[in-house]
Amino acid sequence: MEKSLSRTNDTIKDIEFFLAEDIIQGEKVPFYLLWNESDPKEIILEFEGFKSIIELHNAIQSRIITEGNKTVISGFHVPGYIGGLLSTETTDQPITYGSLTVTIYGKNGEVKSLKEVRKLYATQLKLADSPEEINLDDLRAQNKINIVLNGKPTIFLDIESIEKNECDIDIPPDVEAIFEKFYESLKRGLNDLKEKFPEHLKIIQLFLEIPSSKMSITQYTEKYGEEIKESFKDEKFLDAFSTVFITAFFEQVGVEERLLKPLNEYFESSAVDKAYFLNPLLQVRVPSSGCMMAIKIKGEDLLTQECGSPIEIRVYLKAKEETFKPLKDLFSIRRVFDE
Repeated sequence: MEKSLSRTNDTIKDIEFFLAEDIIQGEKVPFYLLWNESDPKEIILEFEGFKSIIELHNAIQSRIITEGNKTVISGFHVPGYIGGLLSTETTDQPITYGSLTVTIYGKNGEVKSLKEVRKLYATQLKLADSPEEINLDDLRAQNKINIVLNGKPTIFLDIESIEKNECDIDIPPDVEAIFEKFYESLKRGLNDLKEKFPEHLKIIQLFLEIPSSKMSITQYTEKYGEEIKESFKDEKFLDAFSTVFITAFFEQVGVEERLLKPLNEYFESSAVDKAYFLNPLLQVRVPSSGCMMAIKIKGEDLLTQECGSPIEIRVYLKAKEETFKPLKDLFSIRRVFDE
């Protein structure tokens, strides 16, 4: 944030210019300009490295002129403020730069110019190397699938089986049993809510259908987010809904030891690299005869944007006897980033 404090009798005084920091490529970036006393004759906004100005707040539409990366504003709804949003583009570079220059022309001829420069970050998922064969009885770093993350932002890694996969990849049976019992308990609680809150029947039904739907929780939120928010404005319904979820979860035997504790340890250990598997509970079962594992890894940032192209991996897994191994343990993840 940049401030310019004028103590003269000029019309432009106590200017505060803000442009958000810690920007992920692809996100919308807020900015604003505050000033005291009367409005200036005009304000010129000029950007470099950003995509466009997609919103302007408090500017009279008929008093805005835009040419390329330059916008001239000469009318304001209320005095002392202008704000807006800048859009950014995604690139394959871990860092790019963007700047916003504000030039203020006072009615008495005074001119002030302020400029803010920002770094725009991205993370690219890359396969450094992968062995042709992994021996689960000797799982050292050099025997793992090596993933390199080039960039700074947090990344979430999603793994799915692809054609010619021979290995069983799933969550452990005891954890799956916890989820199944949780959902049965949740269904009973949600069905009870139907009678108590018939006005929220649609939202209750949406949550009942999630397990059988092909949509992810993220897709559900994107599609029905506004309706869910509207229902949750009813505090009595929100309290009852939350109680149903919490009760269903914590009444399951083994939930702390088999679910909460491992997840907490995993997220704590992954915080340094800011790289998280979306389902760290997945395990791979390798028979004594071995199996070919064929998977695809996709990376997404906090905006659910893809971080580079998905990676396909085919590697033969072997062990002396039938072995169950957490899938995440087959990977070595290293982050590189140069300012």
